[in-house]
Amino acid sequence: MPSFHFFYYSAIILPMEKVKFQEIDFEKFAQIETKFEHINFIQSAAMAKVFSSRNYEVHYFVGSQENQDVTVAILTAAPIFGGKKFELRFGPSFVEGKFDTEIFLSFMEYLKIYAKNNQGLILKIIPDLDLKKRFDNGETLALSENEAISKRLQQTAFKKTNPEIGYDEGEPTWHYVKDLSVFTSEKELLKSYSKDGQYSVKKTAQFGVKIRKLSFDELGDFKKITGATSERRGYNDHDLAYYQTFYEVFGNKAQFLVAEINFQTYVTALETQINKLQSQIDKSDSAKKEKQRKEWQSQIDAQTKRLGEIQPFLEKYQKQSVILAGGLFVESEDEVIYLFSGSYEEFKNFYAPFAIQHHVMTETLKKKIPLYNFYGITGNFSGNDSVLMFKQNFQGYAVQKLGAFCYYPSPTKYKLIQMAKKVLGRH
Repeated sequence: MPSFHFFYYSAIILPMEKVKFQEIDFEKFAQIETKFEHINFIQSAAMAKVFSSRNYEVHYFVGSQENQDVTVAILTAAPIFGGKKFELRFGPSFVEGKFDTEIFLSFMEYLKIYAKNNQGLILKIIPDLDLKKRFDNGETLALSENEAISKRLQQTAFKKTNPEIGYDEGEPTWHYVKDLSVFTSEKELLKSYSKDGQYSVKKTAQFGVKIRKLSFDELGDFKKITGATSERRGYNDHDLAYYQTFYEVFGNKAQFLVAEINFQTYVTALETQINKLQSQIDKSDSAKKEKQRKEWQSQIDAQTKRLGEIQPFLEKYQKQSVILAGGLFVESEDEVIYLFSGSYEEFKNFYAPFAIQHHVMTETLKKKIPLYNFYGITGNFSGNDSVLMFKQNFQGYAVQKLGAFCYYPSPTKYKLIQMAKKVLGRH
């Protein structure tokens, strides 16, 4: 634990590192943020506006060294029984993206004192650090340098609180990601998917599935998708106001995308293909082409069957374009994050989520953004996690994050409150 030369309410100066931490206002933070290219979207000024819209207190900090800003962070606070819960998620951010262990740990000491002086009952931190990589073949790679940071945090009164498997208050312990820096073309990218993944993406092209960005006025359609999905899978969805705020504050760094199909257009394409194949059969009467004719007839039979399957959709929706699925994607300098999504069970046989994922990864590749983050998975690799199985079609790898750590500025008070809540039957 670093020794402090002196402390006052708004700043700490650490003589060994010569880093001064202080609280600043939003305008100052937004100004400094422009110097920091490598910022997780949760630590951005845009996300701070989202937090504020959800009635969180938002606090802004900067760490300076020799008149240079070296680290910035956003800390949220929410009232809880007996005090406040402070939370630092995926921060702080470092200039040029160069994580510094000693500055990080010193900042944690500053926040411990800050929380204690500001009615903090809980200080929760979720560092933007990886603990382990796990590849789809089961091979794992432990990141020992970050494990050491975890141990040092726990030596300074932080308690690790997240589960090894699952989610911690909605935040996943595990992410699934794909390194796009090794690909130079969409063809290479598609080839890197599993066979099922490649098949599904190609089928969406045959179906005529199109990807489109929603306007602000269409966010109600996005909410319908996520609402239907959350109800089906049993989790809580955000309200429409949340998505509207997100859209407004992130601008072109966030994309609300949907996959659509026009069943009349698809039927017309199928009929055209069937007629073309039949014409080829009629023109080919050579005995040498018997095998080819059988292949063409097989294709006709498959597409005729598909026509029959499409008829109920065509009768219901006729010539209108129909939304099949949607997703929200957030872009930064380092990665594109697949944040929220939804789909309609009625259209599951059109593989629309595959079309969306491939579209966004292709665009990410074109922008030379190196990492695509499919975001949360449970960390259960037994073969029973359908979300993981979907993401594995794109052949990435799993990352276990360092996790969540809680510090209790007034541990006795916290324990007494927990005991009282238990007696009163409150959660």
